[in-house]
Amino acid sequence: MIIDNFLSQKDWDYCYEYFKQGYWQFPNLSGIQGNQGWRIFNPEVENNIGRVLYSALSKHNLKPYAIKRVGINGATTLNESHLHRDGPPGDLSLIWFASKDWDKSYGGNLKVYTKNSLTEPTIIEYNSNRAVIFDSNLLHIPDTPSVKNILRITVGLHLTPASEWNYQYIPRDN
Repeated sequence: MIIDNFLSQKDWDYCYEYFKQGYWQFPNLSGIQGNQGWRIFNPEVENNIGRVLYSALSKHNLKPYAIKRVGINGATTLNESHLHRDGPPGDLSLIWFASKDWDKSYGGNLKVYTKNSLTEPTIIEYNSNRAVIFDSNLLHIPDTPSVKNILRITVGLHLTPASEWNYQYIPRDN
């Protein structure tokens, strides 16, 4: 599912203020090779941005989901990513494309591999303020931007089925 104009301008501006601050880190993630990119691991920021995205998602015609993880990621031209799954079947991934004023020529698309095709991915164009929702068990990988000094910002929510919509942030343990 693709939802364009996912957040209101007010909510997007609220989230974007965090991206302009000094929260970004360039961590060495254990067990992963290569230059993995920028991350925001601040629990307060994850909680606040996660709450905004979760609230926007709960307005759509989906059964209720609970938050398992909030991930805030940034990538530049020389970053590498890896093909990965976010969770087990039945869970959902929401990836919000958060960079403003993104131009198609910058690239940064998302490739999602369906269960029917592990060779030909579905390519989802990176459009500012777009949310992409898919089964967390599907393999996916982002393309890095093709232009230097451009930060491709995404926020990911890992969601699991729940009995009701009720945001409760769980800080990561690493």
